[in-house]
Amino acid sequence: METTELTGFLHSDPALKGADFYGYPIFGALEQVAGLAAQGMKFVSLVTGSTVGRYQTGRGIVKNGGDLTSLIHPDVELYMSSAGPGAYIQEKVVIRANVLFGNNCSVHIGCM
Repeated sequence: METTELTGFLHSDPALKGADFYGYPIFGALEQVAGLAAQGMKFVSLVTGSTVGRYQTGRGIVKNGGDLTSLIHPDVELYMSSAGPGAYIQEKVVIRANVLFGNNCSVHIGCM
């Protein structure tokens, strides 16, 4: 599985642009995607509380020229299973064989 280094975050609140979040910069909102994508950056939606919000965010990233990549906790074993682009799978998730997670999905901590 390919690994990519975390570079920073997007956030829709204009007041947060330029701030740090856990030592990583907040670049701004979706209007920043094209410029960041031109630098080779890929994107993951961390929206988990709303399927509509997650869908809209993922769609906005793609619409603005971004490519979705997945963020899967390193302790999660995907052996004999797979996840589509944009998957966000948190820690302590147990996945059985032959599971296929679709594009832009989110699996919360501790799910089985």
